[in-house]
Amino acid sequence: MSDEETPNDGAGAEVSKCRALLQPVVSAIPTVFGKLAYLAALRDPQSGVYGHQTAGETFAPQIINEVLRQEHVYRFESWLLLDLEDQMCDLAAYLLAHVANCASALQRFRQQCQHIALVPATALEPQRQLFWSDLEILLSTMCDERN
Repeated sequence: MSDEETPNDGAGAEVSKCRALLQPVVSAIPTVFGKLAYLAALRDPQSGVYGHQTAGETFAPQIINEVLRQEHVYRFESWLLLDLEDQMCDLAAYLLAHVANCASALQRFRQQCQHIALVPATALEPQRQLFWSDLEILLSTMCDERN
């Protein structure tokens, strides 16, 4: 998981412990896009607050929210740093692991993508534009290759 700065008080220790608990979960996901999708799914679409059931048994909601928010930003920025070829390979691996019929799933995924909170709330507008333009290029290319 990312090593963003944490407060130097007791909350910082709690953030570190929570991060240590969640790290194996996120690290077990084999693709960058998969990590991004997993973390985005942990954010409540109405409140924007991140949650995690297992971590919730031990840590306060604000600690969990902070750790997952930081991790979502880190994985989002990691995705943006990949070149298009690496993004294509990563996205293809993600889709192949999650769908049986890739051609129809690609089209469905492409249509639903705008509704998924893949982009962290704190992302800058140029980051958002780059993410969505890259994803559109990737999905268009993948759909063209399948047809």
